[in-house]
Amino acid sequence: MPYKLLNNFYIKLQYNHMSISKDDNLEQREPNTNKTFDFPSLPPELFNKYLWELWPGNNRFLFKGKFMLGPHCDNLHFYCTIAVLIVIPSGFFLLIANYLWENVSIVIPILSGYTYVACICFYFLTVFTEPGIIPRRNVFEALGGVPKEFTADVIFTEDGPLYKFCQTCEIYRPPRSHHCTKCNNCVELFDHHCPYLNNCIGARNYFYFFVFVTHLMMLGLIDISGFLAFLFYKPGDYDDTIINQTEVVLIITVILSLALSILTILIGILCIFHFSLCLTGETTKERIRGNKGSKKCMFWRNKKSRFNLRALLSSEQAKHLSPNSIEIEMSKSDSSRE
Repeated sequence: MPYKLLNNFYIKLQYNHMSISKDDNLEQREPNTNKTFDFPSLPPELFNKYLWELWPGNNRFLFKGKFMLGPHCDNLHFYCTIAVLIVIPSGFFLLIANYLWENVSIVIPILSGYTYVACICFYFLTVFTEPGIIPRRNVFEALGGVPKEFTADVIFTEDGPLYKFCQTCEIYRPPRSHHCTKCNNCVELFDHHCPYLNNCIGARNYFYFFVFVTHLMMLGLIDISGFLAFLFYKPGDYDDTIINQTEVVLIITVILSLALSILTILIGILCIFHFSLCLTGETTKERIRGNKGSKKCMFWRNKKSRFNLRALLSSEQAKHLSPNSIEIEMSKSDSSRE
């Protein structure tokens, strides 16, 4: 049997010493039906598992647990966002950036390039940063034990009534933390789940999210000004564009301008909304429910993760996360006939 098939299984063989006939001129041995022996020791890495391989939530992982993504249900929104981030800026740089550089001003293409690079960087930082997930009880137990701040001991503290017991995670989650039904995790300082980013927005990635939204609004305003300068600053002169057909360039430019204007208005509203949240110390969920926030802005929060996705778990630790692990025992008849 290949070694790979032995992962997560505890193997014990039962065997009998078969009696040998006298014709073999060998010592006759009595059968021993009770004696057992352990299977020869195998490399530990065959039995050990990484935490990301046994993660109980709905998250996905890339590059052997180095990056965490949200659930599959966000794929449509997630891919549409990536397409918009590629198509509209590409149209700007391919169609009009050279014209603006040569005939209008180099400032607009430079600012557009900077904000676009910043948007991409903070976009993926928001997507791949663990948002502040509070592990479930079995994850804590596998990693060494549940901290007191997530046990029933917290109900005796001053803020005890604010702690709520999560039936799914089996922990007492801190104030302002909520269980995300899509990711199936409790998230500390939960703001909202964003399907366009395929991730929750919480204590550890809210700063990246806010900077991304701000730069995205700036990028929209800069590109709109570039489109307007391309259309009205020097009408009729489009020799510096890659596509030389004037009619095609005009049609594409007008379509991109209208689409970008609508998106910029929506993103601007979102940016203003989150700027107001930063001033009041609220989260999106608290604002919608009318709950009181905090005087402290969400930027200055503890950003240390509570777990390591690439932590290597022993077979004993993995029992807490894989309750369906099976112990294979070969029967006496099967082992004796092979």
